[in-house]
Amino acid sequence: MSTMTNWAIQKQTHLARQETCRTCHSVLYLTSVNLFLQILQNRLQDLMAGQSNATQNLMKTSESLDRLRLDHKKKTEQIEKMQRDLGFKDDRIRNLEIRGTSIKLLNKQNLRTCKTAEDI
Repeated sequence: MSTMTNWAIQKQTHLARQETCRTCHSVLYLTSVNLFLQILQNRLQDLMAGQSNATQNLMKTSESLDRLRLDHKKKTEQIEKMQRDLGFKDDRIRNLEIRGTSIKLLNKQNLRTCKTAEDI
């Protein structure tokens, strides 16, 4: 009976050791999983912080682009107005040149008429 009892004690000890090993393996596995999850959580936070920075940079760039578009529109409108004004002034100068030429011709004709009248 004593061999039977020894055998039963050894069997229970063996089973207890196996259970302890399974428990240790489970604890190690859970610790590894927790560590892996913590690493993933840290990476996620880093990615979210980077995404937040990228989003802020994108918003700043978008605002700058909107300002540049508005400035470009204003400058284009100013250039178009200056071109219209320049066209109007060119027409005015041409008209004045034509008048000036006409006045010169009239003055020459008047001088000739005056000389002819004096000669007579």
